[in-house]
Amino acid sequence: MIVMTYRGNGRQIHVTADFSNTMMHDVGKIFIMNEQGATFLTRYRDSKGAILDGKEIDAWNVVDAEWASITDKHRNVGFRVKRAHNSILRRGREVQKGVLDWVGLDYEITSRLTSFEYGIEILGGNLPG
Repeated sequence: MIVMTYRGNGRQIHVTADFSNTMMHDVGKIFIMNEQGATFLTRYRDSKGAILDGKEIDAWNVVDAEWASITDKHRNVGFRVKRAHNSILRRGREVQKGVLDWVGLDYEITSRLTSFEYGIEILGGNLPG
């Protein structure tokens, strides 16, 4: 069993994945997906200055910047994650009408880890309180 815990505090979400009760002898990699709809969130930006729009965001490219974000085209709403220790951060987008519609910032980790933690920052929008 994999236990995912999400703790929110304002615009920050702290995510913990606990693999300690899981038998993963034959598993080489684990992917933790942070994905949303690609037809709404269409802009990628990162701390190295890269800006990609829509189809410019290919599937499964490694992010070597300290942080990356996915937002709508006007940067009114979206999310940002930082590169996390013991992981590979990837950006991706796939749209195929009626079949695929995702954009995201995903972590690849080794199955030798017993837990993995990272944060998601909510960008823009109006939050209660």
